[in-house]
Amino acid sequence: MLSTIKRLEPPSLVEFSHYGELNKGVEDTTSDRVKDFAGAVERYELLPDSEGTLLKVLVQTTEEYEQMMNDGFTKSLQALKELAEQTDSPVNTKPDYN
Repeated sequence: MLSTIKRLEPPSLVEFSHYGELNKGVEDTTSDRVKDFAGAVERYELLPDSEGTLLKVLVQTTEEYEQMMNDGFTKSLQALKELAEQTDSPVNTKPDYN
C-alpha cells in the first residue's frame, strides 16, 4: 500500500489514507484496482482503560475490500493481542498484581 499519514498524535493515534500500491517495485496510483480503494482510511488509537490499554481500530474501505480487510485484521490483531499479553513484552501495559 502507498499511504499518507493524515493524523499523528504520538504515542496514541495514527491515521492513514491509502492512495496506491507498490507492485514489483513500481508505484501504481492510477489503475482501476487502485482507484477502487483510493481514499480508504485506517485509524489506530490507544486508549487507557481499567485493564490496561485498549487498541481501537477504524477502517473505512469499499464493500469490495471489506472481507479482505476483516480477514487480515482478525489475524493481525490476534497476534498483536498475544504479544501484548506476554508479561515481558514491551507493549504490555497491564498491571502486574502478582
